[in-house]
Amino acid sequence: MKLFSYVSKNFNLLSIKMTASKQETQRQTILHFWKKGIHNAAEIHSLTKIPLKTIYQNLKKIKNTGDIKCKSGSGRIKKITPSASQAIGQYIRREPSLSAKSVAAKLEDIGVEVSRSTVSRHLGDLGYRSALPLC
Repeated sequence: MKLFSYVSKNFNLLSIKMTASKQETQRQTILHFWKKGIHNAAEIHSLTKIPLKTIYQNLKKIKNTGDIKCKSGSGRIKKITPSASQAIGQYIRREPSLSAKSVAAKLEDIGVEVSRSTVSRHLGDLGYRSALPLC
């Protein structure tokens, strides 16, 4: 695991473990300085070299919500539910030569209306690939 460090005038060494992304590290750093009493964006910028726009956005979040978490996306509900995914897997295991169109038709029989391309995309995500038979 990488370690991300900032050296500042007021603090000997501030070390933050690198999490999922650079943005998350920046957020955690800004929150750290906020909790230490540094609420000035320009001062945080001079200590960390994080872009001012990023600091302003995160300080606004901290002031409004008290935290730096991102809003969860509204996100589209998946048409292929876990049970439909399981059914697709069973169809393909029983008959590997099924087309995506015929799998979509079988799913329609159990009440899941999806297109051929959705089935094809889902199979690709599961690691399946389309190929012509050798003989």
